[in-house]
Amino acid sequence: MSALVAWIPFLQPMPSPGPWWPLFLLPLSLGIAMVYKAVRTVDLRRYPREVIVMTTQIVGAMVGLAIVLALVVQVLIPLLTAD
Repeated sequence: MSALVAWIPFLQPMPSPGPWWPLFLLPLSLGIAMVYKAVRTVDLRRYPREVIVMTTQIVGAMVGLAIVLALVVQVLIPLLTAD
């Protein structure tokens, strides 16, 4: 906790959250979906369902992109020759 108290924004990098940093994707995508749907939804009775659907879409897209990028790095790049 003392490392966070001594943190000076814009001059030092923020302390690392460790291996749990991908979990920050969930509240971030939920917040983005809530704000976007609050502005764009015509009928607020459908608001909770639309927020859940959009949050799922964002998280699914990020997971899918991570899988594709991992496949490119692990499979395709080693196949390139260094001639």
